[in-house]
Formats: sequence, C-alpha cells, structure tokens
Amino acid sequence: MLIQEEARLKKMKDQVALIAGLNKVSSSFKKPSGKDKKKDKGIFKGPESKIRKVVKCFFCKKEGHIKKECPRRKAWFDKKGTQHLFVCSELNLVEVPGNTWWLDSGASTHVSHIEQGFSTIQPLKGIDRYLFMGNRMKARIEGIGTYILIFDTSCFIDLENFLYVPECARNLVSVSRLDDLGFDFKIGHGVFSLYRKDYFYGNGTLVDSLVQVLS
Repeated sequence: MLIQEEARLKKMKDQVALIAGLNKVSSSFKKPSGKDKKKDKGIFKGPESKIRKVVKCFFCKKEGHIKKECPRRKAWFDKKGTQHLFVCSELNLVEVPGNTWWLDSGASTHVSHIEQGFSTIQPLKGIDRYLFMGNRMKARIEGIGTYILIFDTSCFIDLENFLYVPECARNLVSVSRLDDLGFDFKIGHGVFSLYRKDYFYGNGTLVDSLVQVLS
C-alpha cells in the first residue's frame, strides 16, 4: 500500500509540472498587440515593386523624352520659321486702291497689307518669313491672324491664317483656300458669285483679268 501511494503522489507531481510547463510556453507565444503589429509590419517588409514611369513625346510619339525636349519638334519649328509662302501673280504689284479685295487663283494664301479688319493677329517677332511674288520680289510677313472679310451683301467669312504684309500691293483672297473651305464659284458675264452649300455670300467683278470682291 505504501508503495502504491508513493507512485500515485509521484504521478500527480509529474502532472503538475507538465501543466506548469505548458502555461509557460503559451505565455511566451502571446498574441502581439496593435503596437507590436505596427512594429513588426515595419520590420518584416516585403520587396518593394519599383514602377518605372515611361515618358512619351506627344509630338513624335516616341518614348524617352517629353514634347518640349523633342528634337524633331525643334527642327519643325526651325523649318516653319524660315518657310516661304508664294503668290504667283505678277499683276499683284500693280497699285490699286488700298481698301479693295481681289480673288487670286495663283495665291497660296490670303494676304492683306492693312491691319484693320483683323479680329486677331499674332506679330511675328524674331521669325523671318517672306512672301514671294511672281517676279521673284519678296515682302516680309509681319503677322498672321484671322481676318473678317465682309461682302456687300452683309455676309462675312472668318478667314484664318491670314498674312499681314504691309509691303504687298494688293489685298488678296486665295481661291484655293476658299475651295478648301467648301466654297463654290460661278463666273458669267463678267460677274463672280461665291456660294457655300447653296448659300449665296457675295459677288465680284472682273477687272484686268482679276476678280475684285464687292465689299
């Protein structure tokens, strides 16, 4: 009986020791607090994904630079600054009243030697651009803007990219530019009529093989 009692007490002692050991282990693996989570989050940081931003030029559509640094854009502006626009009719050099307007089938652009009538105008400063006439004379372009051409019918047209050239002898309206805008032309019995989508805008009359716009 004594031996059995000693064995029972020893077994109880071992069980108490085992429970105490388990409690100690569980306390060492306690759930981290919010503060510990923040700390651990800062320490155990995963590999950062490096995102490389690719820049693309909106002018040449190539990657590696932006528009204002584009070499092709700079070359384009340099070329545009020295571009020559041509007017082919030599009759443009004949002196006529300054407030008259003439349609010219040989003119590649609209030209005015008076600034009055421009709704907007951009002076060309630091840029050398010239207008060449049929006899190879040239005149300096002083500005580019939008001109309001008013007919005797009170109809008007806003003509963009209109050149301001004080040295030009005549105010010229380019027939090819009007055609690009969708205008139609009718000529008969010395009278020129201008239409767009069957809407009548105004007339002109033939004078020395050129059409003077009635305005």
